[in-house]
Amino acid sequence: MPYFNILLLLLGFIFLLTGADFMVRGSSSLAYKMRVPPIFIGLIIIAVGTSLPELAISIKASLLTTSGLIIGNILGSNITNILLFFGIGGMFAPFMTGTSRYKKKNGIFLVAISILVCIFLYTKNLGMFKGIILLLIFIIFMIVSYIYAKKCGVEYETHEDKTKNKNRSLFITIVLLIGGIVGITIGSELLVDGTTNLAKQLNVSNTVVGFSIISLGTSLPEIFVSVVALYRKEKSMALGNIVGSNIINLLVAFGASAIIHPIQVTENLTMYYILLILSSSFVFCMSLKRIQINRIIGLGFTLLYVIFTIYNFGYHTQP
Repeated sequence: MPYFNILLLLLGFIFLLTGADFMVRGSSSLAYKMRVPPIFIGLIIIAVGTSLPELAISIKASLLTTSGLIIGNILGSNITNILLFFGIGGMFAPFMTGTSRYKKKNGIFLVAISILVCIFLYTKNLGMFKGIILLLIFIIFMIVSYIYAKKCGVEYETHEDKTKNKNRSLFITIVLLIGGIVGITIGSELLVDGTTNLAKQLNVSNTVVGFSIISLGTSLPEIFVSVVALYRKEKSMALGNIVGSNIINLLVAFGASAIIHPIQVTENLTMYYILLILSSSFVFCMSLKRIQINRIIGLGFTLLYVIFTIYNFGYHTQP
């Protein structure tokens, strides 16, 4: 019934918003206690939590040997993350991009691995050996990021944030993090189920659902957490979450899936490769200078996402 699916969507949004708020507050407090910048928490800890839907769907698809769903889910999610972060973030919580050596290094790394993954996929086969390479790169990335983050030390957008985090106990911090993960997980499940059911009732094909709806559904945790972080003035954490999630999708989701079963590319996905590299390059460019992402720019990115979705429908429904 359509009304039941609409109810699922509404409940999903409520759980996602609440979970995202808990996750941001708990992560900000954790950054203070670990003495590392909030961007590192967003880049690693939050990113792992919000990337779980992509990872779970990719591994499940690998077990079922459905390579198309793996590729569509990961590439679609990465492009969606960037377009909707700057789109929704700019419209509802305008922000100023920042510059730092840490952000520039992460931006360069995201572009580099985007190109590497596209090269792997362009060979039409991403097997176990390439999957192991991707996972090893991720392990090295985590170690280097932690060492560099400790050198940078903790930073805050406002003095009020520092005071709140200092007064928050470790127990409350853990409760907020667990509550955030639970809320985001339940919310994303409800949203994906509700959206998928509505799509089936509208007689939309499974391929379109996989490339458009599933990739949007698995991107919602990243988008909600990042937009809430922007609203709470945690700009570094918001951007760190998007960059970290995209890195984890490319290295861990592709890597683990390839080890389970080789990923075969049977379609011409050149346009997706170009869009992935361009969107990743844009994130890097945003780390080079301070740019105000206002509502007009946010609207522009949202329209780009709409065009991207229309392209998905048109490309995958053509005879």
